[in-house]
Amino acid sequence: MSSPSPTATTARGIRIILGLLAALLLSAGTAACNKEQRPLEAFFYANQERTERNLGVLRWDDELATKAQQWANRLAQSGTLAHSTLTDGVTGGWNRLGENVGSGGDVHNVHDGFMNSPDHRAAILGNFDRAGMGVVERGGKVWVVQVFEG
Repeated sequence: MSSPSPTATTARGIRIILGLLAALLLSAGTAACNKEQRPLEAFFYANQERTERNLGVLRWDDELATKAQQWANRLAQSGTLAHSTLTDGVTGGWNRLGENVGSGGDVHNVHDGFMNSPDHRAAILGNFDRAGMGVVERGGKVWVVQVFEG
């Protein structure tokens, strides 16, 4: 009997890690998630989509997360949706940048909206390797910003 290929072993490891993260998020309960957990929830959903399609998982990037969180704060304050200037707050070393912005009842609801939109879905599943997420709750809804870099 042959041993599993390195690719199969890596994919299995990623699924285990995502499963553990999902269990952590579910045990905390979406309604009880604090503001630090919600960006991780958005990050989890994006990587879950990528893993299901055998795409490389995104790595968390603190610089992108800071940019995303600041922009989510601004959107929630203004009550509008708009894209940021992608290069603001992002240092060199990248070839591509992308951004999703959305609002809805909760992080999962916004994620579903992204996946049902061809342009937003393309960013989540696109040729990126790093991401940062920002989430703000205000006025009974959440504002989600995803910034991607490749």
